[in-house]
Amino acid sequence: MLEIYVYGGGDIFQQFFNAIATAVGTSTFSTLLRISTLLTGTTALFSAIFKRDFLICIKWFASFYIVFHIIFLPKITVDIVDRTDSRHHIVSNVPLGLGIWPILQLLWETL
Repeated sequence: MLEIYVYGGGDIFQQFFNAIATAVGTSTFSTLLRISTLLTGTTALFSAIFKRDFLICIKWFASFYIVFHIIFLPKITVDIVDRTDSRHHIVSNVPLGLGIWPILQLLWETL
C-alpha cells in the first residue's frame, strides 16, 4: 500500500483516484488502447518502411511496452492520508504510474 499525504481535500483526492481506477478498469479503455496501438503501430511501420530504418519500429515497441506494462498494467492500493483531519481514504486498483506520480514529483522538487 502506498501512502500519499495531503493537506486538506482528502475526499477530492479519493474521488479523483476512484474515477481514474474506474475508467482504466473498463472495457472502453481496453478498446481505446487497442485502437491507439493499431494506429500508432501502423504509423511506425510505414515510417520505418519509407525511411528504411527498422530501428523506428523497435523504439516504438520498446516505448509501448514500457508505458503499458510498467505504468498502466500493474495496480496498487493507495492510502490518502489527510493531515488536516487525520482521516485515511483507501483506493484500490490505481495504475502504478498514477499512484507513484506524487512521490516522483516530490522527489523531483527536492533535487
